[in-house]
Amino acid sequence: MAQYKDFKTLISSLQTEFTTAIEKLKEDFDTQLATLRSALHEDQRSPSNLFEEIVNEVMERQNRKQNLIIFGVEEQPQISTNNNNQRSAIDKSAVENILQLVRPDADVSGIKIQRLGRFSQQNPGNKPRPIRVILNDEFEVQKFIRNAKVLKSNVNYNNITLSFDRTPKQNASYRQVKEQLGIRISNGETNLRIKYINGSPKIVSVN
Repeated sequence: MAQYKDFKTLISSLQTEFTTAIEKLKEDFDTQLATLRSALHEDQRSPSNLFEEIVNEVMERQNRKQNLIIFGVEEQPQISTNNNNQRSAIDKSAVENILQLVRPDADVSGIKIQRLGRFSQQNPGNKPRPIRVILNDEFEVQKFIRNAKVLKSNVNYNNITLSFDRTPKQNASYRQVKEQLGIRISNGETNLRIKYINGSPKIVSVN
């Protein structure tokens, strides 16, 4: 009887997880479809070319969902540019320490990382290149983003920030909204901030 109850509980849990996953897929599809319709309505380019561009953008966003971007991790300029393995090992150790601080219960042993951009030993004063971290799924990324505020209270990591892996179009959209936010604040509006709603940056009231 106890085994039957455990089995029934397991089935119920799997059903809940499956339902949640289906609802999330539907939400993503609805958002992407709305983006497609809006762009087709507003853009004057060839519908076929525009459709292809939007499909590529949607696919790229989907491919980036399980990636996390970390800013502020210092590089090691004293290491030869030819010794990529040594630099990668140092970066991976630093990333693991950051992620374990953000979520002590997370298993980060199997992560993959990649510095974005070209290494320049001739310019040691430049900002360190961001690091892309490839996680198991997008839900892990969301958990790290939600807990990232713990870094601000640690003097050793308060210069580190975490972000979603956004496409160039998403970054351009964010910069545009940020510019609008600056204009509204300069005009006297208060208690405003940028919040992502259905994957798009929006200006919302803090209250």
